[in-house]
Amino acid sequence: MQPDKESRPKTYIDDHGVRRGYYVYAHKDVASGVIFYIGKGSDNRAWVTDRRGTDWHGRVSTLKEGWTVEILEEDLSEDEAFGREFELIEEHGGPGGDLVNVQPGGEFAPECTIGLNLNDDGWYEYYSASRSFNKFPRGEQEAIASTLAADLKPIDDPLAALEDVVEDDDDESKIWGRIRLKGSIAF
Repeated sequence: MQPDKESRPKTYIDDHGVRRGYYVYAHKDVASGVIFYIGKGSDNRAWVTDRRGTDWHGRVSTLKEGWTVEILEEDLSEDEAFGREFELIEEHGGPGGDLVNVQPGGEFAPECTIGLNLNDDGWYEYYSASRSFNKFPRGEQEAIASTLAADLKPIDDPLAALEDVVEDDDDESKIWGRIRLKGSIAF
């Protein structure tokens, strides 16, 4: 049963320009209380049934008393929600364990994640609003991430060399003069 529209968690921009209001949720068997799915969402995602996998639908069809939603953590940034989703799925045995989750959670598999924290003066809001990557099916997301990882491979060594240069010399004009990245990335 979905909560009424007014009581659903809503995303908003906090005082630091970070979009918050994401949550991590669990789907539980009403009869046993056992969690069978963990996800990340905002607005009504936890109650949506039409964008679920065959394993999820298969499990739900076996539940005699149905299933319920439990919000495990709320008022998170999207990155925090992805991180907690990954951790909670792992704590419950990961995909193939007791959960019907097919993926390990998080935005990408951990080995494909690149993190960068910048003070963006609110640009993250525009980025989030315009981002359409998360609307692709999970398989397409993984294919894009895999291609991106392969495309970034040629710049691994130059980036490592750049890190050494930065550690050895703090004169910015000299540093930029030494940067020579080869390869290209096509989207």
